[in-house]
Amino acid sequence: MHPVAAAVAPMKDEAIEASRVKALAILDNIKARLEAAGWDLEIAAPWPDTHNSSRAEYASKRARAQLYASLTKPSPDRQFCRRPKDPDIRVWSEEDAVRYVKQAQRDAAAQYDAYVIKLIGKVGDGVLAAEMSYLAGLWYNSVLVVTKEGGLTERWKTSCIINVSKLGTVFNQWPTRKIK
Repeated sequence: MHPVAAAVAPMKDEAIEASRVKALAILDNIKARLEAAGWDLEIAAPWPDTHNSSRAEYASKRARAQLYASLTKPSPDRQFCRRPKDPDIRVWSEEDAVRYVKQAQRDAAAQYDAYVIKLIGKVGDGVLAAEMSYLAGLWYNSVLVVTKEGGLTERWKTSCIINVSKLGTVFNQWPTRKIK
């Protein structure tokens, strides 16, 4: 295993856990919005109007409606067909919520692996040893100290940013800068 990969490997579990926590917070928010709307999908996350929306606004509202619909099921006492202006009463789908969280965790693991590959590329060749230190918590200003051939020592500072796309996907970013 590359010395940089070995130094940052313990943080992968933390990245996965942080994504799980963020996904659960998103689910709590969605559930609260649905409850406030009486579980009517047409009120909580209405399908966008194609005539009065910009392309970006339409895509964002459509993604929200699809995400809410993917986390719920039609109410069991709903009629077989629903007219366009009728309420779309939904019930929470625990299975789909669990799937959403697991997907966020899988994505975090894949994104972390991509981060490690990118970090190895940034640090470059000739790495003899690498050690991670944490100034204020695992992802807040962590510093990777790299020793290269010839005794050259470099320091690389990394933070973690957990974002949510407008499509509702949780993803991590790890901006890393060389400290001069």
